[in-house]
Amino acid sequence: MTKLSALEEIRALLVQGGWLLFPIFLIGLFAWILLFERYFVYRRAKSRGEHGMLATLRRSISDAVSLGRNAVDNSLKLATHAYDVEFDKAFPTISVCASLAPMLGLLGTVSGMVHVFRTIQLFGFGNPVLIADGISEALLTTQAGLLVSFPIVLANNQLLNRLNNLKAKCWKEALQFENEQLSVEEK
Repeated sequence: MTKLSALEEIRALLVQGGWLLFPIFLIGLFAWILLFERYFVYRRAKSRGEHGMLATLRRSISDAVSLGRNAVDNSLKLATHAYDVEFDKAFPTISVCASLAPMLGLLGTVSGMVHVFRTIQLFGFGNPVLIADGISEALLTTQAGLLVSFPIVLANNQLLNRLNNLKAKCWKEALQFENEQLSVEEK
């Protein structure tokens, strides 16, 4: 047996697993691109610089403190809402991708089993190699769908938890800053 290059092995795997492997891998790639983009949004919001979430909330409080408590509350809610909208942009799409990959794997399983039964109908049980092709297609697509989905679900949940913790921490610190600013303003 000769060693195949990585591209030849991937091509052989795609041929063996059927056409559904291609959309499964594309969905996985798309979901990972969205996850990395969301991670960079998280990193920017977490930063302590002027573009960080806490700095933005503090700036909104400082800008409205001279107008009174209601203006500060409204300004803080507006800034928080803007971050919520920014944070939640791609997460539904990532969840759909994570859900769709196993479904496509299941479709590949059905397709592979149809291939097996068609082969049995045409050639009978005499040649197990022909039957093995359909079973291989069924198993590879199922495996691919699950292998694409699991890490995406885990990464998505981890990033959502980090974002929620960041929002809670920044909200708490912003409220403390608001109370400090309003107590100084009232004196």
